[in-house]
Amino acid sequence: MSGLLTYSCHYRCPYGNRFTTQVRATPDTIGEVLRARNIGEMVDDCMALRRPPHCRALHQLLEREGLTLKTLHHAAFIGWQAREKGAAGADDILGDCGLVHEMIHGLDPDNGSFAIGREFSDLVELARRIEGAIPGSVVHTAGEAGA
Repeated sequence: MSGLLTYSCHYRCPYGNRFTTQVRATPDTIGEVLRARNIGEMVDDCMALRRPPHCRALHQLLEREGLTLKTLHHAAFIGWQAREKGAAGADDILGDCGLVHEMIHGLDPDNGSFAIGREFSDLVELARRIEGAIPGSVVHTAGEAGA
């Protein structure tokens, strides 16, 4: 899908804070993609770009940087987005085998491994699957583009 653009968008949390997102879509599908994401995003008044978003996908960050507070923060955000879309449930994100839960175990210096013996590659794949279910994400649109 060569017509994909990166849109600068924003949403407000319940406390009124404004947060920026980047969404991949075509001019014809951006409204549909934002509705499907279901977090109240609006397109900013700036020109959409042909380049991919500047942020990396979570699975790429995990492979490059490993388990860090930065990747844990990104996982929490991705999990929330997937939950709002209806693409992941609380068990997928916070449950004993969930993405964020497992990442916290991996950050525990006393633990040194995942509680259930999950391999790091399994965690990376779980991150890829969850983020890939979010419409307009770099993972979701890469799959659409055949990349």
